[in-house]
Amino acid sequence: MFKKGFSTILIVVIVLVVVAGGVLAWQYWPEKNLTEESCTTEGGIECNVMGCKPCCEPLEDRVVLTAVNIAGEVTCVEEMTQQVCVNCGDGICGIGENWCICPEDCKKLNTNNLEMIDSRIYRNPQLGFSIEYPSSWEKSEELLGTATRINFLAPNKKAITWVRVGSYYNQTKGRNSTLDELLSNIKLSYDVLKDDELIINNISVRRFYLLWSEEVFGYVSFIQRKESGIIEIGTEIRDVDKQDEYYSIFNQMLSTFKLID
Repeated sequence: MFKKGFSTILIVVIVLVVVAGGVLAWQYWPEKNLTEESCTTEGGIECNVMGCKPCCEPLEDRVVLTAVNIAGEVTCVEEMTQQVCVNCGDGICGIGENWCICPEDCKKLNTNNLEMIDSRIYRNPQLGFSIEYPSSWEKSEELLGTATRINFLAPNKKAITWVRVGSYYNQTKGRNSTLDELLSNIKLSYDVLKDDELIINNISVRRFYLLWSEEVFGYVSFIQRKESGIIEIGTEIRDVDKQDEYYSIFNQMLSTFKLID
């Protein structure tokens, strides 16, 4: 009886050791699923000055191509020998994507719509940033309390992109909101269709895809900066038929955003 009971206990112990070993092996196995710390997020360049990191799942790497107007034809040009991490096939012309890189998600733009080919650079050392915008878009500046907002308005007034620099005052707490508090309020106030993080020009960006109404779409990105508080880069699109085109322009503008020390 004693030997039989001892054998049963021994078998149970062996099984537990094997299971525990399997769990540890899965957790620390070199080929485990990639985390955002060890992989490149959507819209990021797979290899940069910081080294190379594979694309996070389910993203894939594709050669960086840009659509340009050559002799009245849309032509795809490889501007640099780099790979961008994109989520092609999800039905959204997302960050880092255009018709040349991801034709399954992005519409082909005709030469009249390639507005970013003829662009201007807005540079503001006081606010600490620079960004490119279509030369045909109207630029304006407005003060929102202690914050400053730079607006870029499309010629037909159906799309606007802005950069807002400054703090967000929380009246309930009697102080400025932290970035986490601001993001929580957005999730409570709006219908958030997508929420992710990405790196643009070595800047950590938090991005939201919002549905404000049945006819108004919005994309808002946030950057935390100690010197100037929170930087908000957003766009509002009121033309459903041209949503992909305006979103493509917004992504091009977002990809040119740089901080100025």
